[in-house]
Amino acid sequence: MCVTFYSAIFPFQTFAVKFFIDVHHADREYGGFLVSLLTLASMILTPLFGLLSDYIGKRSLLMMIGSALLIPVYLLMAYTKIPLIIPMVMMGISFSLIPAVMWPSVAYIIEDKRLGTAYGLMTMIQQIGLAGFNLLIGWANDSSGGYILGMWIFSSLGFLGLLFSYLLRKSESEPGGHGLEKGIQKSLG
Repeated sequence: MCVTFYSAIFPFQTFAVKFFIDVHHADREYGGFLVSLLTLASMILTPLFGLLSDYIGKRSLLMMIGSALLIPVYLLMAYTKIPLIIPMVMMGISFSLIPAVMWPSVAYIIEDKRLGTAYGLMTMIQQIGLAGFNLLIGWANDSSGGYILGMWIFSSLGFLGLLFSYLLRKSESEPGGHGLEKGIQKSLG
């Protein structure tokens, strides 16, 4: 989940302004504004989504929603002329929702004495994925002479994130789950 999510966001950010200019004929200032929406969304929404997940639980469901939001984002930008702010707001919501739920979920799954190692390994795997996907997206854009193949790869990553979060949800709903689906209401009641 970590690799698919971050690989669907950060490599796109590296060429997003150029994409907005080349494909949608946006000016550089507007392209920069659109990319900055991701940071703005994460500043405002991430703590709120964290509070929501603490309260209601449903962490794997929230990760499914965040992943599902990513699937159409890139295809909307590649194939439609809808205002770019719409898919970028969708991406911003996903960019806030998934980290607010994913990183704290590790503490539910991994025992305390191994938590530092788990976060370290998770970050290492994330960085390996980012390096690989930056190369893959660069190759896809260069070899196809445009952005369409890369946008399909990004959408596929959203689908894989949806699949992984679904499998997590399925696992958590069985006996022996780690408590990802429990919120404050269920823990107190």
